[in-house]
Amino acid sequence: MERADVGNQLHCLTITVGFNDHVHVQTALVNMYADAGCLVEAKNVFDRMPERNLVTWNVLLTGFVKWGEVGRARAVFDEMPEKNVVSWTGLIDGYTRVNRFHEALGLFQRMVVREGIKPTEVTLLAVFPSIWNVGSVEFCQMVHAYGEKSGLNMLDVRVMNCLIDAYSKSGSIGSAWRVFEDIVDEKRNLVSWTSIISGFAMHGMAAEALDCYRRMESKGVKPNSITFLSVLSACSHGRLVVEGVEFYRKMVDDYGIAPKMKHFGTLIDMLGREGRLEEAEEIALGIPNEIGNVVLWRTLLGACSFHGNVEIGERVTRRVMELEREYGGDYVLLSNIFSAAGRFVDSERVRREMDHRNASKLPGITLSNSRENLASSYRSSRLSTKVANQLFIPRCRFVMHCSQGLFLCRMKIAVPVDPFNWQISQDVGSYVFASSPTKILKFEVNSLKLMWAWI
Repeated sequence: MERADVGNQLHCLTITVGFNDHVHVQTALVNMYADAGCLVEAKNVFDRMPERNLVTWNVLLTGFVKWGEVGRARAVFDEMPEKNVVSWTGLIDGYTRVNRFHEALGLFQRMVVREGIKPTEVTLLAVFPSIWNVGSVEFCQMVHAYGEKSGLNMLDVRVMNCLIDAYSKSGSIGSAWRVFEDIVDEKRNLVSWTSIISGFAMHGMAAEALDCYRRMESKGVKPNSITFLSVLSACSHGRLVVEGVEFYRKMVDDYGIAPKMKHFGTLIDMLGREGRLEEAEEIALGIPNEIGNVVLWRTLLGACSFHGNVEIGERVTRRVMELEREYGGDYVLLSNIFSAAGRFVDSERVRREMDHRNASKLPGITLSNSRENLASSYRSSRLSTKVANQLFIPRCRFVMHCSQGLFLCRMKIAVPVDPFNWQISQDVGSYVFASSPTKILKFEVNSLKLMWAWI
């Protein structure tokens, strides 16, 4: 409020001294109001200006973007008599901020291909979050090629770091590694190392992730909490529990980094995958209340469900219910634990309680790009037969549940490497645990539809 009052006084002063028609002074006023979040005042000053320049338009546009008013920013953009790279970058950034990723990518493509405007490194940094959220390898390659041609890749290591992240999250770890190797040693920074370690961890390549970490240490680069989170994730997915516990100790004791919720969650996940549920429960109980939350207990509940541990599963469920009762997935997991143990009466009791509380659970899905436009759900097709023929089942546990005439079967199926050129775009954070380092899919099957979620 005090800042707004000062702004109003300055505004009055400009009128008093006769600067109300001065384009640069009025543009500065628009910028001042927009920066402070006083968007109505900013627009009023803008509307009263007898003359505006490109900077004036860009200031108003980026002001709307900063405060999440992307619709109003788009209206300003469409009205602009001329646009430059700042205008395009501002709106691309706005769409990215509000998770309208496809619109951001479409605008970027229109800017480069149709309008012929050359993006700057700031433009590339603005569009990267949309690329990795959509999981588009094609856009990664397009931006990568432009960066190589324009020299932006070599000029700004931030662009290279974002390329590593984007390729990794779009399913192309090989390309991410090649980008990392292209960065000269003098320019590689902590973000570069952390990005490639995180990429290897994301793809279940634990040995490569740990090798990169050791190379990083040998170069004298000091890790931070995000680096250790990536290393712990790699150990978890690679079932390297001993190494993971040692890295956790190193983080706390050698580097003095206080663990956060995600570190605890990854440690619990790691122990849970190996069936060391008592240790995982002990860690969860020791987490301070200001750090811990229901996600940690759900992670442990997922491990109990996978390993069929009824005793700990019941205790963990009580903890979860103390924090949140409305999420149906918790009831489903406990019901499955009971069913796997042959306690069908208890399983049905949990299901009834779930219905009584109107707790809902939507199955997670992941879109996958393939040569044949594989969608997230479909009826029968030639491709669905191909899926069935390519999959194999190394170890299964089936839990059946009938509800209102719908027969639902949940099963865990491992997929051979690149059966027909899949690009899996993103982890959906399911609480089902893998029985091996192999990438696992969860299928929700009924007579009409097949849906899958990447775990």
